Amino acid sequence: DFADQKGIKFSGLINVAGVDTQKEFIKYTQQKIAFQIRVNVEATISITHGVLLRREKDLKILTVSSMSGTVPMPYFAIYSATKASLNNFFKSLRYEIKNAKITTLMPGAVPTREDIKKDIEIQGFTGKLSAKPVDFVVKKALKGLEKNKQRVIPGAFNKFIYFIEKVTPKSIQWRY
Repeated sequence: DFADQKGIKFSGLINVAGVDTQKEFIKYTQQKIAFQIRVNVEATISITHGVLLRREKDLKILTVSSMSGTVPMPYFAIYSATKASLNNFFKSLRYEIKNAKITTLMPGAVPTREDIKKDIEIQGFTGKLSAKPVDFVVKKALKGLEKNKQRVIPGAFNKFIYFIEKVTPKSIQWRY
């Protein structure tokens, strides 16, 4: 309503909100399930819709998703599912919306909070390889958006993991 009242038009949007609770799915409450889905999917898609209705001729949209949206992750089931939803939504939107640059950022671990830093440590060597500093991720994301890349995966190790996930049968990926 505020944007409509002021005649505001949007030339850009960065979707960066997310909830990344890590625990067994059975231990979630219904409220926590709804909250995580509403923040990660509903809010992102709703805000995007509102901006599209009030856009300038040329529009740039950058959405932060995750590498975990490319393959299911135990103890991160809702997070993985919601990030996969964003990956698919924005991939589809790229074909629907003309005169727009739409890029999905799919980083590995980004050490932004103390709990995430601890999780990266617990992951050991692969956690270290996957983790990239915030400034590195941001620079790659903005560069990819300017080039109108469909997805940006910061870091050679993360790109390698993405490739392996795409060529490895799911039946093998899901074995522990």
